[in-house]
Amino acid sequence: MNNDDEKVSIAVDAPPVPPRLCHVRKVPDFDGYGFNLRAEIGGRPGQFVHDVDERSPAAAAGLRDGDRVVEVNGRSVALETHRDVVERIRALPGEVTLLVVDVDADEFYRQRDVVLTASTPGVLAIHTPVDPPPASASDDGNSTSRSTCRVAVDCSLLVLCFTVDRHQL
Repeated sequence: MNNDDEKVSIAVDAPPVPPRLCHVRKVPDFDGYGFNLRAEIGGRPGQFVHDVDERSPAAAAGLRDGDRVVEVNGRSVALETHRDVVERIRALPGEVTLLVVDVDADEFYRQRDVVLTASTPGVLAIHTPVDPPPASASDDGNSTSRSTCRVAVDCSLLVLCFTVDRHQL
């Protein structure tokens, strides 16, 4: 077999969507974080993100409907009641850090008996931008707003930072 005919197979053992460490900060022109918390969804035990408002600090920080909350502010919530988790979320004024997984990543780690923490390799860190775009549209219809969002992927040394330009059309 020559080099042109060789095939290489690479086994990748990673979840389809990585766990996310979402640092959510309240902003002046939005009331609250912009999500609800529910206990047990579809028979899955735990605390789950629900009803994420589209233009909320929660959405900007990467929270999605159906995410299971693993940690709040660095502490596991696996054995805590709904009320306890809500109190943890409210503990720091104006901000909260949530380690979350979607349903596929949750199943991936459960099948492998991996206990997730914020320091688990491959966790994606997302932060609410310091000055997110205003919730209301401008009158001219052509405004541009710039916000900075820091994203870090813990794959040993990979850190990504980017700036997002938004144009209202």
